[in-house]
Amino acid sequence: MQNVKKLIKKKSFLPSRGMSDISINESRDDFILTSSISASSKAEIHKYDDIQDLIVTAVTAQGLLSQYEPITFMEDFISVASFIVKNKTYEYFAVYDGHGGRDSKTGIKKGGHEVAEECVKYIPEIIKNALKNNDDDIKDLLIKSFEKADKEHFLKDKKRFPENVGSTAIIMLRENKNIYIANLGDSRAVICKDGKVFFETDDFDWTSPAELERIGINKNNKTYAIKTNFGIKKFILNGRFLNGEKWNIAASRSFGDYHFKLGSNKPPVTAKPEVSSLVIDEDMKLILIASDGIWENEKGLKSEHYVSKFIQIAKKQDSPNADECLKETCKEFVRWCMIAQLKFEYRNYGDNIALIAIGILNGKSKAEWFRDIKNWKGIYEDNNLISKDIDDAIQEEDSEEIDYGSDSESCKIDFTQL
Repeated sequence: MQNVKKLIKKKSFLPSRGMSDISINESRDDFILTSSISASSKAEIHKYDDIQDLIVTAVTAQGLLSQYEPITFMEDFISVASFIVKNKTYEYFAVYDGHGGRDSKTGIKKGGHEVAEECVKYIPEIIKNALKNNDDDIKDLLIKSFEKADKEHFLKDKKRFPENVGSTAIIMLRENKNIYIANLGDSRAVICKDGKVFFETDDFDWTSPAELERIGINKNNKTYAIKTNFGIKKFILNGRFLNGEKWNIAASRSFGDYHFKLGSNKPPVTAKPEVSSLVIDEDMKLILIASDGIWENEKGLKSEHYVSKFIQIAKKQDSPNADECLKETCKEFVRWCMIAQLKFEYRNYGDNIALIAIGILNGKSKAEWFRDIKNWKGIYEDNNLISKDIDDAIQEEDSEEIDYGSDSESCKIDFTQL
């Protein structure tokens, strides 16, 4: 697109990160997301080849804290892999979103990416080994794998993973026509049929009534007390955060985050994912897996709005190469989610972004698949919220202090008064 400035630097085909039993060629290009109304953001496009009956592209971007201030750290990671276990071929897609380790007074990161980056290497191996050594139902196997990884790795090694760092995770495992989605936190997977959302995962954060009910707190009873290795500890609901004695957190499920687990059998933050299973049919054509930097906003935009925007952008592509069309659609979609959020005050809370777009070909060519996507009609495709040109005008500068998110100590509660 005209507002995406590509760098000269180009990376050659490399083996995909993670497992390599089946070779997946991954090409990566650095580029800059630009706009006339904001600072630029560093980003990377990932293109994957040789995945049977799929077309796959991913984008990672550092994001913008404000109109003039890019984020200087990156905590969102993706993983795409393929492997064979017991004569069955599995494809693995994952988004990991790290958090924590921020100085609350300056907003400067001292860490926070460590858990997410470790997930890229560690979680696929845990799942692969579980598939090799167990005959469990895959849904149960994924739950056990997540909980084992947290207990035996991320919570055990406190030197590498301090008490105030963690990562959400969302993975999709495909075996033939079967797909399994394990969701741990507030990233989201959305499956589309005929231009509409057919399935989406729930966001596990402290705005979720189900998550509040899970530990028995609400707006009238905001305190959760548990027995830990360090005695009785209290956690307090504070808006969209849960506060511990030293730190707070927005996600209610994650790897790491020892401060919110403390060796308890019933911690408020859990590593137990919600696992869904679905069967691919001929109408299932598009899956979007992304961190909350895509989805979170203050205007009430739902997954249907974002799917409609994705379709709207796809319709503008005119290259005869479907891979190129999907690549440009993903770039412009991420740009819109990031920069339009700032201009129209949708706000994505200054977050990094990771997106994996998966096209299910169902035996069609890539060109035929992309034509099908362009022929879709999104529910909100003509809605003014997604139709605005993000370069029309300059956003009013926000004079309020920047909200540094779930690592900020501005949400701390004086526990001595409880």
